[in-house]
Amino acid sequence: MNSSNLWVPPLHLRWEELLSLRALFLIHVMMVVYESLFKAENTLVATPVLAEGYSVSTSNKIYSINLKKNVQFHDGSLMDAADVLATFDYIKNYDTPYTPIFENVLSYKMIDQYTVSIELISPQADFVNNLDFPILASGLAKQSFTQDNPSFIPIGTGRFKFESRTQNKDMNLVRNDNWHGEQTTYADNIYVSFLHNSNDLFHAFDAGEIDMFTTNGSNWGEFNFTTHYKSFETGSPRYTYLGLNTTKEPLSNVTLRRDINNIIDRKEMTEIVMFSHASPAELPIISSAYYFENRDAISQNNETSQKAPEILKYNLSLNLLYNSESNIKSRAASYLKKELEPYGITLNLQAVDFEEYKKLIEGAEYDLYLGEVVMNNNMNMDFMFSSLQKTSQNLCTFVNNEFDSILANHNMMSPDKENSEITFYNFEKYFKENIPQIPLFHTNSALYVNNRIRGDVKANMSSFYSDIGNLYINYTE
Repeated sequence: MNSSNLWVPPLHLRWEELLSLRALFLIHVMMVVYESLFKAENTLVATPVLAEGYSVSTSNKIYSINLKKNVQFHDGSLMDAADVLATFDYIKNYDTPYTPIFENVLSYKMIDQYTVSIELISPQADFVNNLDFPILASGLAKQSFTQDNPSFIPIGTGRFKFESRTQNKDMNLVRNDNWHGEQTTYADNIYVSFLHNSNDLFHAFDAGEIDMFTTNGSNWGEFNFTTHYKSFETGSPRYTYLGLNTTKEPLSNVTLRRDINNIIDRKEMTEIVMFSHASPAELPIISSAYYFENRDAISQNNETSQKAPEILKYNLSLNLLYNSESNIKSRAASYLKKELEPYGITLNLQAVDFEEYKKLIEGAEYDLYLGEVVMNNNMNMDFMFSSLQKTSQNLCTFVNNEFDSILANHNMMSPDKENSEITFYNFEKYFKENIPQIPLFHTNSALYVNNRIRGDVKANMSSFYSDIGNLYINYTE
């Protein structure tokens, strides 16, 4: 391997996501420049990045984060707790994709130079999985984040640092030789191409003009390549489900809800609707979570576990609402219609634009609807099911105090606490007995790379690009 000649040509970076320079540090590609406190694995056991580790109170409300020492920003300054707290302030003061994470944060403070504490309003299991946003240096002024500030230079702690960019065209990143990590960074440069739409991206990749790009799962089925490539793929918090209006007949009948849930072949659905780029979901929580591990043994040993009910033959007509602007939702609606028809359940497909879709859901003017949400990395479900929290896009009409209590218990779990599997089993049992909604699948995210790229990246729910320093091109082959 001739490491001196290694070079990774352009990554994909959607220019429409860079209309505001404050968004520059928020998109995944910039995680080669910036780094986060933790990286969210799909097991929900967080991997420390800029943190050394953490501890959590018995109430799951106070998280103490221990930071790595001697971590340099690209300008040579050392990172400490002041930078972490400044980043928290930036996220709270500016509208970012990470701002909703802080809705459940009561306060945060510096314990010492390398320790910060976060206190939550209500308990959340595995909250550190949400701390995967870029850490910025303290002292940035508001004008640093204005839309048309060409002088803004992203300064992080990552394996690559910003060198230059051409407005609306490209950006050049160079290897950070002072990176704190132990792994070798093979590439000398990463050239980022700004592409305006998906068609440009797919054509450029197929033609070999760019060597890698990511898909967030919203455009599966829109591309088919003739070039040789490989992909790194993992499950994601992007969750698709069938919403149920449980406040009126016939879906107030739990037997009907269970039967519809059991009719749907999720494996076949992911193959047909998502071209196998999704994981069938039996619960809202991603199935690779750590507390699934001993679930089967607990279920088998529990005398109250039940067999799936025998599916009845119905004579029903139900309306299925979905967003007409999504090809995936159109395919899913057609699949569900075909699946339920042999059981005497006729679905009347109601395709509307997104604004009308939201309006009808808010007014509970539906029987069934196809919903999708990108959950937090810790799989917190309160916003969907808790009777204390309702949101405009993800309403659940099922309200039950016992369910609220089970959700609260679920929020007390953590990898190092005993009985987490039993707590999870109680949630699973209640969910499957009552069917407040019907899980369908978790959409995969993926990094696509040209076949000439060598090396490996570890799939995670935070950012594939955080590990691309492990990739290289072997020009001696």
